Amino acid sequence: MRLREWTAVQTRFDPSVVDRVIARIEHVEGRPFTVAVDGPGGSGKSTLAGELAAAFPGRAIVVHGDDFYADLDAEYRASLDAGAGYREYFDWRRLRDQVLAPARAGAAIEYQRYDWDNARIGDWVTVPDTDLLVVEGVYSSRPELRDLSDLVLWVTTSEDVRRRRQIDRQENDGIWISRWMAAEDYYLRNIHRVGPDDIEVLGE
Repeated sequence: MRLREWTAVQTRFDPSVVDRVIARIEHVEGRPFTVAVDGPGGSGKSTLAGELAAAFPGRAIVVHGDDFYADLDAEYRASLDAGAGYREYFDWRRLRDQVLAPARAGAAIEYQRYDWDNARIGDWVTVPDTDLLVVEGVYSSRPELRDLSDLVLWVTTSEDVRRRRQIDRQENDGIWISRWMAAEDYYLRNIHRVGPDDIEVLGE
């Protein structure tokens, strides 16, 4: 189960990076402070999200963007070009309606996550009450979602490092890694803009 409350982990980012983010987190009455950790695959988002949640002095929960992979027909998914991949590979509406919007309203959070082993939408997950909600995943600060987070982190590193990390994971074949990276590049070139209050982080 990917959702869990975080305890101390091996740090891979300079502690000053985590300290800089924690200094920006504020208490919000009646709801969690929400941080979106965005950036391309293999850049270090999940590592930073875990380190941030582990270092936070209160209750912290990490929700992973991979849980919102869209339940698409395999042939249709393979037919998508980079722009369509950005729009359709991940179900941002489910992330908005089941996690980000309820968090913003101080309501209970319950979401249905994608079952990668069986290639279908899977179990429902109930998020415990928390002081800090970290949502990590590429496209987590896309225009339709940005205003639902209190703080946006943008994590990136070189394309060569990102590709190597994804290959080393042995979770996906080279064709799909190239397709996902093409969709992410489309997002970087055409959609994503770093906001004036965002924190940019270079992944290790």
